[in-house]
Amino acid sequence: TAQRKRKLEWHFNALVQVALVAMFSACQPVILTFPLERSVFLREYSSGTYSVLPYYMSKMVVEVPLVFVQSLMTLGLCYVVMSLNGNFWALLWTIVLLSVCSVSVALAISCAVRQPRETGAVGPLVFVPQMLFSGVFIPVSHMPVYLRWMQYFSFLQYAIKILGVVEFKNVPHKELVLDAQDILEDSVPVYVAFLVMMVLIFSITGIQMLRNKATH
Repeated sequence: TAQRKRKLEWHFNALVQVALVAMFSACQPVILTFPLERSVFLREYSSGTYSVLPYYMSKMVVEVPLVFVQSLMTLGLCYVVMSLNGNFWALLWTIVLLSVCSVSVALAISCAVRQPRETGAVGPLVFVPQMLFSGVFIPVSHMPVYLRWMQYFSFLQYAIKILGVVEFKNVPHKELVLDAQDILEDSVPVYVAFLVMMVLIFSITGIQMLRNKATH
């Protein structure tokens, strides 16, 4: 049983690596978007060429197909190399949703800063806690009580839990790894809902911050 649990943990850790690659590869290209285009945006906004919402949504519309292709290539390679067992399309759409959430967070950070170099300071403050509070490296139950509430803002943990349910759906003794990670199979709709909600929250936050900068 101990050997079986160890093999399942290795398999789960491989899945976590796929999620981490998806999260960081999605956020890095867009986190500098607004600081680099700030002067152009302010000039064209002040001249009435376009408003904040169409400008922001155009960035999201461009990024979504890109993250889909990126996720497809990443999972296509990992699915074969890592001998994954879960439904390919379910895993793919989970990674795409994680990537879109990562993009929305990166765009919100981009809207919050003025200079490109500031993203290097703010970015890690947002994305490193995603790993810490995902419960993968350190169980949340072992963290100080006054910090545990932060786990609910970790979109990475919701994506990892969905990936875990999909990947281990038909694997014997799956409860050994699912229980260890506090993953509830019946809560997949809740995990998906949280991811979608975070995309909307961060997008609205980014739009509002960009609007404030454009008018001040």
